[in-house]
Amino acid sequence: INAFIKKYDYKTFLEIGLDEGHCRDNVDIELKESVDPSDVCDNPTYKTTSDHFFELQSLRQNPCTYDIIFVDGLHEANQVYRDIINSLKFLNEGGTILCHDIMPPHELSQVVPRMSGQWCGDCWKAWVKLLSERSDLDMYVVTEDYGVGVIRKGNRSVSKEMNKPIDKMDWDFYRSVKNKMNYISYEEFCGKMDWML
Repeated sequence: INAFIKKYDYKTFLEIGLDEGHCRDNVDIELKESVDPSDVCDNPTYKTTSDHFFELQSLRQNPCTYDIIFVDGLHEANQVYRDIINSLKFLNEGGTILCHDIMPPHELSQVVPRMSGQWCGDCWKAWVKLLSERSDLDMYVVTEDYGVGVIRKGNRSVSKEMNKPIDKMDWDFYRSVKNKMNYISYEEFCGKMDWML
């Protein structure tokens, strides 16, 4: 997150899914806001669901917009997909969306509802759906910390072989499309950013 803030001189940040606030507290930016409905999370800016937050924003005459948005809320594919689509509506020109947990390490780690301590949920399904339908987004996944997906406006070919309803995607499908999900190493990411963390 801080690499993008530094490279593009971002000023505004939104985190969807705050938990204990460790990520937010380490983000170095002028304006930090967060959305989380949980009673156990650490003092979110907006104590509500992301769906409700974005609905309220769409009703405002001057809605909040952000340079960088981190999607790390409810780790269920349909919700992650909605969070990304909604985030795109409130993303400033030249902005970036980051999505956590796009690279589950094993099958049990992506089962919903949660069945293991090491859990990514099925966020990867939302990623695959976007790859199969949006040619206006540049998308890649940094292979660190269970996979951090990066979304920026751009141009690319859609991956039609990934076009499958979310509820029909299973672990065998993940294994069959994994090599087409645009994974890059941390070193490749640093080369893209011209900045070592």
